[in-house]
Amino acid sequence: MSKYRTIVIGTGPAGLTAAIYLARANLNPLVIEGLQPGGQLTTTTEVENFPGFPQGIMGPELMDNMRKQAERFGAEFKNGWVEEVDFSKPPFKVKVGGIGELEADSIIISTGASARYLGIPGEQENVGRGVSTCATCDGFFFRGKKIVVVGGGDSAMEEASFLTRFATDVTLVHRRDELRASKIMQDRARSNEKVKWALNRTPLEVVPEALGVKGLKVRNNETGQEELLEADGVFIAIGHTPNTGFLSNQITLDEHGYVVVKPGTTETNIPGVFACGDVQDTKYRQAITAAGSGCMAAMDCEKFLEGSIVHDWSETLDNMGSMLHMILLLFLVTYVMNSLFFLLQKREISKFTSKFKTSKIGWFYNEVAYLGDKFVSSFGKVIEAQLLIAVFNTALTILGLWILGFPYLFALTILVFMLSLVPVAGVIISLIPLCLIGYQLGGLQLSVIVIIMIIIIHALETYFLNPKLMAHKTKLPMFYTFIVLILSQHFLGIWGLIIGIPIFVFLLDILDVNKMEKTEEPIRVETKL
Repeated sequence: MSKYRTIVIGTGPAGLTAAIYLARANLNPLVIEGLQPGGQLTTTTEVENFPGFPQGIMGPELMDNMRKQAERFGAEFKNGWVEEVDFSKPPFKVKVGGIGELEADSIIISTGASARYLGIPGEQENVGRGVSTCATCDGFFFRGKKIVVVGGGDSAMEEASFLTRFATDVTLVHRRDELRASKIMQDRARSNEKVKWALNRTPLEVVPEALGVKGLKVRNNETGQEELLEADGVFIAIGHTPNTGFLSNQITLDEHGYVVVKPGTTETNIPGVFACGDVQDTKYRQAITAAGSGCMAAMDCEKFLEGSIVHDWSETLDNMGSMLHMILLLFLVTYVMNSLFFLLQKREISKFTSKFKTSKIGWFYNEVAYLGDKFVSSFGKVIEAQLLIAVFNTALTILGLWILGFPYLFALTILVFMLSLVPVAGVIISLIPLCLIGYQLGGLQLSVIVIIMIIIIHALETYFLNPKLMAHKTKLPMFYTFIVLILSQHFLGIWGLIIGIPIFVFLLDILDVNKMEKTEEPIRVETKL
């Protein structure tokens, strides 16, 4: 199953603008094209009100340019249609026909709206045989013929005016006597001599014939009489229905099926799911407002993803802190109970254990006791030294993080301490989560400061703490300790720093070069009077 940071569903002006902004933010969005790549603008002729094109631009050309721009910045496009989604919990799942199931940390819905049909007899059966919802797509096929356009909004006025380029006359049918279109669009249509008007008429049926349609049967709402408006083509331009059927009540929709977003944002009721363009716009429904909302959705999405990284790390650190706290508590309780039990029966335990020395397995007991003494005098001392180093590293690191204003210091303390138990490498490994959190809190500058701080602590550990503490605990000269650390790290990797000194000290002890005693002699201080 493929996983993405964000998936954009739809490729209209909103979706493509969102893809451009997301790609420029290095989020590498996946864009699902849908059944109509490019959205409704691909069915529009000349776009005159999109800024930056004083002479206008063709709708398909505009959408193609926007797509190329998104691809140039790294957006990935896939041809498919979304069948269903699962927004119950992140990562969100999107099932795409022809592709399969995808996952994403965030989703941008920009599926727009589809042309609405009248729902009258003969309509659906004759789509492609005289009935159309796209003047740009099908107008050419009706050159020199009669056309009926149904609708009273801007799209109906635009399609009627456009179709006059091909048809001998265009009759515009509307069920009311007043139009909903803007004044400029009405004036443009009324000034066209080829446009005829059939207002206050209710469409009843698309009347078919052998090779297409014969016309549109309507009822005069004033007289109640039915009449046939003869035409070779019937174009439906009564608006659109939001393409939200695939959501299956996953997010909040209004009574018309449009996605409900929070005022002033593109956020839906599901954190991490955003909506832009006509799928959530019930008022403006313009290409430029769709593009603007696509920009908003991308910025809202980017902000969400930035916050989710900090939230994920903080949640992980909190969970890690709780788990380690429980482990340490259980260890402490077990240690105290065992210590108490040992102290209460120390004499009996020692007396019973001494019997093994003179038993038939005395030779085995003596070997085990000998190896135990060597373990304490070599491995044990190194572990003690590394524990002190981890405490020192943790104290310095947390002090620096506190000064820099990092949150969740308790969880970070446990994380840094556990990593510091790994010599040298632990400090370097801690760079990964600390730099990520630093970048989300203060950008690149804070990340650089964290890196410098870790490098300084790493240098102190490698060139001062490790040699000095290990040399002190193992009674090796600092020069020997430093050489052994370098060689063990070179031949055994970073874990060689853990076993290198213990092995070397153990060999010295076995060879009687440097015997390690179980108990140290008390320090005697001589004073001269």
